[in-house]
Amino acid sequence: MKSDRSTQNLLVATALMAAIVFVTTRFIQIDLGFSRIKTGNVFCLLAGMLLGGWHGGLAAGIGSMLYDLTDARYASMFYVTLINFFAMGCVCGLIAHARGARGRNFRQNLLAAVSGQATYIALYFLSNVVQQISGNAQTVQSAAIAMLPKLGVSAINAAIAVTLSLVIAGPLMSALEKNGLLDRLS
Repeated sequence: MKSDRSTQNLLVATALMAAIVFVTTRFIQIDLGFSRIKTGNVFCLLAGMLLGGWHGGLAAGIGSMLYDLTDARYASMFYVTLINFFAMGCVCGLIAHARGARGRNFRQNLLAAVSGQATYIALYFLSNVVQQISGNAQTVQSAAIAMLPKLGVSAINAAIAVTLSLVIAGPLMSALEKNGLLDRLS
């Protein structure tokens, strides 16, 4: 069983990563009108690699949800964002921490990041199709076709997020480990 100090460290790290996800989503993005290229996804994946499944998912979901709540265009769908980004961070973290790797195995982190992004894209696609069908009485086929431009941007976001999260994860994990901080999170 975890000590109170270890639990407290994990909660603080989860809150810190949620804040980083919010700030990077809020301030580092390119709005294309119909979609956005954003760096928040990088830190959603990094949260999973660093904190593991549940806490990484919470950091990704809460940070992304907070962004939605501060932007009138997305506020009504905050709960969908919470679920989708929680799933991204959680899947990434579960894979990155599987078999005792604790986010320290590059190949496992690569699989984790790709799987987290794939999970997010599938949920994003599904939630948008459902929203279009219920809002406009479109058929599933026409709603799916309307999503194609957004899927292209999602693929670009995914490539950026996977690449940058892996570039950042190695040095970050090394620095945290060198200073004895990484073990305090596990």
